[in-house]
Amino acid sequence: ISEYNYSGPGRFRGVGGIITGCMAAIQDWSVVWRFAYSHSRNNLFQPSTAGYFDLATDPLNQAAERASLCLFMRRDMQPARHTVGIELSEDALRTDRSLQRGLVPAWNALALVTKVGTYIEGSTARADLALKVADGDGIDPYGPDAGEKIVEELRRSGWLADDNPTHLGMKRLESETGELLVDARRDVLALRTPMTAGCYAPTGETVEAGAVSI
Repeated sequence: ISEYNYSGPGRFRGVGGIITGCMAAIQDWSVVWRFAYSHSRNNLFQPSTAGYFDLATDPLNQAAERASLCLFMRRDMQPARHTVGIELSEDALRTDRSLQRGLVPAWNALALVTKVGTYIEGSTARADLALKVADGDGIDPYGPDAGEKIVEELRRSGWLADDNPTHLGMKRLESETGELLVDARRDVLALRTPMTAGCYAPTGETVEAGAVSI
């Protein structure tokens, strides 16, 4: 993935780096590049003001980067065990104008819950839950209620634990491993891995994050 950043002075720039590390780990990606460490070598050797993108002058983003390195490169957060994949024919990819407007489905937030992807029919790629466009017998990945149906299928198949609170409409997501919780309406992010644990939350909240209560 090249390239990502959560720029200053946005208030989510600290947790943005962390959640990208979580997503990279859950999806089991190979490599992720952040833009950028520094636009100037001078930032490496002398104090300067924080800018929009550079990590070298942003202590908060540097802290997030260290957590991301642990979650992704040190493998503190486990990859998801299953995959939801949209299977497309080469012909549909070339000629279906609705697909040409964008391949990303409305339920893309499930990338924080399980592995997701798109692949060409007949390729070596495989998905545990394969979704085909205009397949009358299955879930239409671009249908208006596709997200809810996919979550129901994940529960029915036992991918999600009984107490997993994932609900797209409520903007609540928990990884199938149980190590990441995002509850947007409460403004809460919780990491629950044996090696990296912590949370982001409003003042006054109490969050259980694995080995720690914050």
